[in-house]
Amino acid sequence: MPEFGRINLMPVGLVVALFTKRDHYKQAMGEIGIREENWHAWPDAGGAWVAHYVDGEKCPGKHIVCCLGDTAGMDGIDIASILCHEAVHVYQCYMDHVGERRPADEQSAYAIQSIAETLMREFVRLEGVVAK
Repeated sequence: MPEFGRINLMPVGLVVALFTKRDHYKQAMGEIGIREENWHAWPDAGGAWVAHYVDGEKCPGKHIVCCLGDTAGMDGIDIASILCHEAVHVYQCYMDHVGERRPADEQSAYAIQSIAETLMREFVRLEGVVAK
């Protein structure tokens, strides 16, 4: 997977990526080897989604892809809340991947916090936003 968007969150055979640009998403899907008919549509402005792709033809392994649509007109709280929401979905994918059906509450809280923070930092890096 290309370096943009790639997040090394979990050392268990998962690749997590955040995309804020449609072109980067398309390039990454091609590099992974996910057939275009299996791609999800790019999110509308202010929207986001998490998709799970397993074993691309060119890059084996499970890929968790988070795409965030155009954020123009959104403030930092709007963006952070969407990324927190998507962090829960990334966590759910991770729990499914490791076969955990009843994680402890505190384990879940810390994991989601860590994923959300990483997604937010990656957003700042990708968008060139200066975090204070």
